[in-house]
Amino acid sequence: STMAWQSAYGEACEEYGVKPRPELASAAEVLTVRLNGNCPERFLLRVDDHEAAALAKALAATNTVSELHLGYNAIGDEGTVALADMVRGNSSLQLLDLTSNNIGSEGARALADALMMNSSVGGLN
Repeated sequence: STMAWQSAYGEACEEYGVKPRPELASAAEVLTVRLNGNCPERFLLRVDDHEAAALAKALAATNTVSELHLGYNAIGDEGTVALADMVRGNSSLQLLDLTSNNIGSEGARALADALMMNSSVGGLN
């Protein structure tokens, strides 16, 4: 529901000390998240580990997103591990794009483990 997403996102952003993005904070329901960092308007506002963790927490609480596009950002192992925890229990996620981030072996391992537990994700970039 609208309130569920907005409160989950607001609370998660507050917990991780990140500024909520207006396009997500005002969304009624989030089915697709597009926060690719390779477009001019977001190049200087790329998603980092803290924001990835906040997003993961809000998405885990609502379980409605089917596509998560986070390519070309500044997400490292910490953010990837948080996203992996969300992926593990998410039944609605079908596509996850983490192209060109700073994911190391710890994050890659966490993501691989999570994807083995998740049968809904069909696309991974």
